[in-house]
Amino acid sequence: SLGSVGYQSSMVHLTTVLGDLAPSLKPKAITYPDRYKGLIASADKVRRYTDNNAAFACLAISEIRRLRQVSRDNLAPQTAANTPRLGTAYIIRQFKRPEEITLLRQVYGRKFIQVSVYLDKEERKHILIEKIKSYDTQIVDDAKAETQALELIEIDYSEVSDTYGQRVSDVFHLGDVFVRGEHKPTTADTIDRFIRAFFGHN
Repeated sequence: SLGSVGYQSSMVHLTTVLGDLAPSLKPKAITYPDRYKGLIASADKVRRYTDNNAAFACLAISEIRRLRQVSRDNLAPQTAANTPRLGTAYIIRQFKRPEEITLLRQVYGRKFIQVSVYLDKEERKHILIEKIKSYDTQIVDDAKAETQALELIEIDYSEVSDTYGQRVSDVFHLGDVFVRGEHKPTTADTIDRFIRAFFGHN
């Protein structure tokens, strides 16, 4: 969709960026649920250590500045980091706290677009079950995989007991556009129409 309006895109996967910066925070997981919970625990630890629930937004901003520098080797580092890369969109995965959204809107204004992706609970459960069963060579029966999938969905929804936990339920409705998390023509059409409208097609 971005390509159709003359833009290139650059993916920023925040858990990967964090793992590169702090290898000790990479989860050492044997099973998919262990990896999933490990990533959540690492994110919570970063927010707690920094006492900042927008810490991952700060990480995203820092990574965007780094990518700008990498693309402009002929400029002074500070100039390169502060100068936008025209015709480039950064796709950032993914945010779990409303404070992150607030900070990014303060920094980038109308140039920050939140895409909220959704699946109903049954679809999400089915996808997680497949990931749990295919992650490792060990055999996981259907009942156990379903129980684990439901637990992960509940954790992802809201870590109510943790001040620094994720709050997906508080972030989703802040989106500028809402799309289904499936590879279907309707999903592609929604994104295409949104991008065209955002770039002025009426």
